[in-house]
Parts: sequence; C-alpha cells; structure tokens
Amino acid sequence: MVQLQQQPQRRRMTSSFSSCSLCYCWWVAWLASLLFLASSSSSSFAVAAEEAKNSEPDFIVGGYLPEYRIPNIKHPSEAAWLNATSLYLTDLYLFSTDFDPALLLDKSKSLDDIIDNMLNDHSTAAAGGAQKICCLDRQRHMVSVQHAQAFRREQTGTALRVWLTIGGADRSHGFGKLLELQQAQQRQKAENNINDDTEDDLFVLFGNLLVRLCQRFELTGIVLDDQHPQGLNSLVEIGTPRNMQKLVRVTQIIQCFQTVHQQFTRQGQQYQLALTMRPGVWLPSRLWQSVQYVHLMAYDMYAPNPKALELHVKPAVEAAVKQILDHPSSLPQQDRPKLLLGFPAFGRERKAPFQNVQTFGELYDSMSVQDLTSIPNEWNNFVLDSPNVVQQKVEYALQQQQQQSVVQGIFMWELGQDKKTNQGSGAGILLQTAAQAAGIVVDDNDNNNDSNNNKKDDEPTSSSTAKDEL
Repeated sequence: MVQLQQQPQRRRMTSSFSSCSLCYCWWVAWLASLLFLASSSSSSFAVAAEEAKNSEPDFIVGGYLPEYRIPNIKHPSEAAWLNATSLYLTDLYLFSTDFDPALLLDKSKSLDDIIDNMLNDHSTAAAGGAQKICCLDRQRHMVSVQHAQAFRREQTGTALRVWLTIGGADRSHGFGKLLELQQAQQRQKAENNINDDTEDDLFVLFGNLLVRLCQRFELTGIVLDDQHPQGLNSLVEIGTPRNMQKLVRVTQIIQCFQTVHQQFTRQGQQYQLALTMRPGVWLPSRLWQSVQYVHLMAYDMYAPNPKALELHVKPAVEAAVKQILDHPSSLPQQDRPKLLLGFPAFGRERKAPFQNVQTFGELYDSMSVQDLTSIPNEWNNFVLDSPNVVQQKVEYALQQQQQQSVVQGIFMWELGQDKKTNQGSGAGILLQTAAQAAGIVVDDNDNNNDSNNNKKDDEPTSSSTAKDEL
C-alpha cells in the first residue's frame, strides 16, 4: 500500500506505478484494480463507505459526475480515467435523480420499492419531468464508482466520499410535488381532527427514503439541488419574502429540512446533508441548522448587463461569501454549515452566455498553447476559467478557511467537461490544478501527462498566478 503523509493544511498522496510505456501502464493498472475489485467482498465497500463518512477532509476538493459521464467499466481507458480522477478528489457527487413523492404515501411499497422505481427511470416522468437514466444503476454506474473507490483505497489507503444528488435542472419536480402533497396531507388531518402521526408524515417518509438510499448504496450523504420554481428557487431575494405565499413555502421548506436532518441523526446515523445555493436565493437562517454543507454555484454568477458580462469574477464570489457570513443566524459561526465554492469546467460566449457553452476540453483542443500557464481566460469570445484562475480560486478558498471562515473547499461542475490527460485515461487539467493548489500531490507516473505524444497535455509546471481577476 502506498503511503499518505499529512501536513498542516495539506495532504500528500503518493501512488507508485510502473514506468513502462503508457499503453502497458494503464492496461496493467486497470487489470490490477479490476482483480482487486473482484476479490473484494461487498463488506469491504461498506468499510470504505463508513470510513469516508466519518473522516472529513481538511479541505474538500469535489467534483460532480453526471450519469452520462460515468464510464463503462468494460472500457479500460474510461475506467482508467475515473480511477485516476479519484486520486485528485476527496468527494464525488453523483448527478442525479428525481423522485415521485406520491409513492411515499403508498403503503404497499417499501422504501426499496421506491428506490427501484427511481432506478428504473419512472419517478422523474411521474413527477412531471423527462425520463433520465439514473446515476445509481448498479450494473452500469455504481460498479464503476465502486471500482474507482477500491482503486483509490488500494493506492492511497484513504476512502473517496461519494454523494448522491437529488434534483437539479429538470430533475427537481419531486421537490415541488413534495411540498404540495405535504400541505394537502396537513390540511386533511386538520379537517378530520386527526392527531399528527409522525410515522406517516410525508417529510419523515422523505427523510427515511434518503437514509435508505445512503444505506443501500453506501453513500456519505445526499445533496439536495432544488431548482423547482415553487421550491428553494422561488426564494429569489435576500431578505424578507415578498408575500404570504412565499412565507408559507419558506416554513414548509424549513420544516422539510429539519425533519430530514432529524431522520439522518437519529439512532446514531452519520449521513450528511448538503444543499446547493444559487446567486440571489434567500436562505432562511433556521435552514443552516439542518445541513452540513452548502454548495455555492459561483459559476452561475453573471453581471446583469450582458454587454459588460464578466463570468465567475472574484468580487461576486467574495460578495456571496460575505452574504452568508453576515446572514443573521442564531447559530455560532463554527456550527454553521461549511461552504464549498464551485468553479466551472466550461466557458460561456459573451454574446449569448446562456445559449452558447463549450466545455473546457473543447476550448482547449481549439487552442495552440505551449504550456498550461499560457492558457487564456478568454478564447474566441468564450470566457472560461483557465488553470491560473482555478488556482487563484482555490487559494482564495484556502485563505478564507485560514481566517476561520465557513469556507471548507471547492468543487467542479463537472468532471467530464475537463480536458483529460494521457490520451483520455488521465485526470483532467483543471482538476489536477485545483488539487495541487489545495495541497493534494499525486506522484502518479501512470497519470503523468503524455508530453511526448501531445505537448498540449503537459502537466502544470508553474505555480505562477495570473493577474486577471477571478
């Protein structure tokens, strides 16, 4: 087993590989890790999952992985990419699934029945959205994720924390329906003079469902990404809600999160809850008590004037951090949820930022650069986060953490948009940059950039910082 050395505010991960040719190396690494997975019992994954839950990193480097990016374990180069990527992450966020809350009221269905419904792609359509392939498909997806977990554990002796995202974009219909059904349930109980029965309370059942998801798939926790127009997304102003309808909705949302948190913590459960936050969304102070992490979608911050569009700027991120720190709350600062700052692996066109988007990998392939420090922050009218900008953002997050801020790390949206190294089998350029800036150093000969075959795939060789604003 390779050694992992701890340093103040920094972690060093060292992994030893053969120095043979590139092709031979990743074939051997893939075969060895596949044999390791085959020889590991399901209990070994349970041990790794339990260790991941109970060991919070000093500084989080996370990445979202949509189901359409999860590699096929049968393809060695794809599996090698996720394995190599796992060495640079502390947390992996699987994206995503919706749910049909009406099934929670069907007493003929167990929690596993409802989860099976989610896996079979019915719940999203039932909740009003389009059918999607769920990222929890054990045959196609979870086996690849568990393979990467086993690989990382074998190479570093540490566990990769894995989370499931509920919601996001057109997969948030379940949240709106959950609130509607719970309101109807409470109204019916009041009309019939029925005493409140916590066992059949819809929010309690929802919390039980999330706990069962964590148990069944050995997850660290759940990320709730509520983008439904009648959910958290409706709270679009900092301050007091505009009208009574929103106030009722706020009360419901707080009650929902508090109930889920109670279900997560009862009987010693150590599962964790995270919440996504978008610019301008008002979060009630009582909500802080129910979540451990808040994912700040900093890459969605835009200047209001498209002609003066500045994407992902440092002042906007700083303003958001200040907004959270200054938010009135009865909680001491040390007990507030930890904030993770998001950065993009994509670029937006200045003229049409919402319509025209290209991944960092696509933009990089269209450039002609000698080394990573020369990658510009704007290319062909697309504004992007270059490696230098990513480094600055990580350094900013570390600075905030050292100042006893609530900032605890960073995350990327999303891993598959990065520029893969080693001809597609190595971790992405931006992820490597972020990890190195955070103090994660992977001595990984198998993941070294293939400088002989592709000069543009050189690993970052300079820690110089761009003078451009974030």
